[in-house]
Amino acid sequence: PNNQIYYRTLYDELADYLSTTNINNHYILHGVIQHYLPQICTTFRDYLVKDRDSFVVIPTKTKIEEVIRIRNSPMSVDEIKEHFPGFTDVMIIMPISEDKNLIKLCDNKITLMELLDIDDEVKNGMRKLILESLNENRGYSNRYILYKELLSSEYSAMLAEKNLDSPASVFTLAGNLLDDEYALYNPHISKKTEGIIIKYQDVFMKYIGQPDIISYSQYINLCKKLEIPTMVRDVEFRNLISSYIRINRDEYMKEKVFLDIEGNIIDTVADYFSSHMENGYISLLNYNAFSSLPILKLEWNVFLLDAIISKSNRFDLFQGSVIDRRYVRTIVAEKGRYSSFSELVRDLLIKRGKYTISERELKDILMINNLHAGKIPTEIINSDLFRYEDDVWHI
Repeated sequence: PNNQIYYRTLYDELADYLSTTNINNHYILHGVIQHYLPQICTTFRDYLVKDRDSFVVIPTKTKIEEVIRIRNSPMSVDEIKEHFPGFTDVMIIMPISEDKNLIKLCDNKITLMELLDIDDEVKNGMRKLILESLNENRGYSNRYILYKELLSSEYSAMLAEKNLDSPASVFTLAGNLLDDEYALYNPHISKKTEGIIIKYQDVFMKYIGQPDIISYSQYINLCKKLEIPTMVRDVEFRNLISSYIRINRDEYMKEKVFLDIEGNIIDTVADYFSSHMENGYISLLNYNAFSSLPILKLEWNVFLLDAIISKSNRFDLFQGSVIDRRYVRTIVAEKGRYSSFSELVRDLLIKRGKYTISERELKDILMINNLHAGKIPTEIINSDLFRYEDDVWHI
């Protein structure tokens, strides 16, 4: 119909034939047609046409708008796909970010701004709340802050009434109403006349910059104040401290500043560890021999020791890939001697003639050698070097 067919529809119609080929989705079908059949059809992103000259391109967003307008009520993605056979989820969701008249509600239905019927009072109220938030937060806000402010304002009933009960829908509404006044780059909101915030790195550069010392607790307090999601906090903090060295439980110091203060401490500590290894490793679990280490201007602690050893690049550090900042990697081993923590444990047991061992005895050996505290490590449980059978561990 209309000289046009969507790849999804075409794929479904050719399903029996395509089952004998390696064309197993409509994206591959698109590529095959584009490559092999350019002489009989013209391909677009979502569909193909036979006669381009007689075909009038109607944007997807226009089609979606029109069907919602005719229905005069919000429609779900599935309802739109039913109306337009061949439409995919992506084809429906993408136009929402491109068209100010489309907005997604909290029940995953899509409607038009004109159907929401937002009056000037609400628009002015949102403008006022955003401005107050920007003034309070050095010219920065985001969808989470705005949503929280709206929920505690006189407009909370309006949000419930119009089914705008989520940060995402509120942000879209703000973008549709106030995009000409503020810079809105999901989820960030900033003033167009000042430094526009596009990504979280811009936020932390504005608030934290690149000081000599970064405090994790202060960073977390800032994230809570700015309603920054927990998952984002962890990722961005790792980016933030990429050129820093951890000096205690809470603080990180610029590596250059640290080296200016402590000189060649990294090589000195590496030399000390190399000369004091038994069985090719030293454990940092319960480590307290700081008095034997070179004197520092900073105070020795296991976090600083772990950071210095990591910077030396002369050792392998085992006991899992620790990302929880409350802990350090426990085992410092000679470079290349062991390929994994489980191999280190295996060699230690073989030297003791232990080819089979009870779980209780294995736990005791791990604890006595400061290799783990209180349980069988996941690295051993998941290792091909060990097998648990008949209530006994086998190497």
